[in-house]
Amino acid sequence: MRGPARRLRCAPLALRCWRILAAVKQPVVHLVLVSLAFAPMAGLSVGLLSGCQAVSGVRPGATSILDVVAPPDPNEALEDAQDPFRSELRYRGTQTLTGLSINTSQPIASREPALSVLRTNLGDEDPGVRALAARALGSFGDASDAPQVALLLEDEDANVRIEAARALQRLHDPALVDALLRRLDSIAENEAGVRLEAATALGQYRQTRVVEGLIASLDDEHLGVNQRTLRSLRTLTGMDLGTNRATWQAWYRQQASAQAVFASGRNYTYPTYDRRQKWYEYIPLVPKPPNEAPGVPAGM
Repeated sequence: MRGPARRLRCAPLALRCWRILAAVKQPVVHLVLVSLAFAPMAGLSVGLLSGCQAVSGVRPGATSILDVVAPPDPNEALEDAQDPFRSELRYRGTQTLTGLSINTSQPIASREPALSVLRTNLGDEDPGVRALAARALGSFGDASDAPQVALLLEDEDANVRIEAARALQRLHDPALVDALLRRLDSIAENEAGVRLEAATALGQYRQTRVVEGLIASLDDEHLGVNQRTLRSLRTLTGMDLGTNRATWQAWYRQQASAQAVFASGRNYTYPTYDRRQKWYEYIPLVPKPPNEAPGVPAGM
């Protein structure tokens, strides 16, 4: 049997398996059921793959279940990230390089030739590639990458500007304070997501103009921007005066010097991704959540 009819025979089987798992509420039972399912799947993997080739996400050329769960090839990712014709391949390659670098002591994205590829992709014609490259360099680049990443704060695509501001939370360069303050201004920047990421990035710079800009930002109409601004003000000054601009201005005028403004300040650490492990992530070969440990920006 070939074509759609053959694929239809595979779909009900998978659907029935997921319905059984969905009906079971206990995580431990889930683990047992999935573990039992993996044994026959490993033996029948070649047949399943040949009979259900239309399933998306299966690695090209896979002939067994081990091929399906095998980690991506770094060399293939590098090649895709530099593809001169297809932006979707450059996107996938850049994404894979980043994924291969998470939770490892020797991230591929932090060394050559991957680092040069990521830097080049900051100027890609595709906004998705530019955004991913900025994100990767924020995590695996160094302080010398900050000026080039900062150029994307002026990008026409809002998602690219968001990723650039987020990357600069992890890359320290005092020369970029003005650029971040512009992105904090609701007149210059109409995307709230950019403003709130810029507010967080500014929390690493102990400068009076930064405090003044953050205090002014407390009047932003977006609650998320207010909260991020307050968090940065707490970090810089050690004070917790709420989100009322007038209260902060009164306190600021009372300070005798810049040294007094930052006398009780706290150490800045960039925000990290962290969540609890879900039940299915205890299954062997299933990737664990890419949780991170807090750290200080490169170059700080």
